Amino acid sequence: MGECNNIELWYELNQLAVRYWADVNRNGGQRAHEFYTEDGLFQVGDTRHSGRKTIQEFYGWRATRGARLSRHLLSNTVAEPGSTSDNAVLRGSVSLFAADGEPVLEAKPPTMIADFEAVCVRDSDHIWRFKSHVLTPLFRGEGRLNTAKREQRH
Repeated sequence: MGECNNIELWYELNQLAVRYWADVNRNGGQRAHEFYTEDGLFQVGDTRHSGRKTIQEFYGWRATRGARLSRHLLSNTVAEPGSTSDNAVLRGSVSLFAADGEPVLEAKPPTMIADFEAVCVRDSDHIWRFKSHVLTPLFRGEGRLNTAKREQRH
């Protein structure tokens, strides 16, 4: 791929990731499952959510817990083309600021800082989706991570 195509790929995959996290942050992840292939994987550390239905159920469960404010901030993203024009990988870092409750909340250090690797495919409808989206936590703050249907406090 030429440099121009790499910029276009970077833009398209960044838009996928930004739109996904915007839905999680501002819409409670109600449409988050739509950003994945039918058999897509969303993983944070050892917690795995496989398949669109499971991902949809996870975000539905999160909504039942009450008010939650989160902001997932992406940085240092790099897009790498795959073996065909319909697959690629986006890598970078995500900083999560999150807490239960309604704004305005007390400012604290990030709840988590993680590296991520997203294997992306362009489906038959020509829309990029996550085949897998894996976050590897590097730092943990005090806040609760709502990544599984169990309470997690540290």
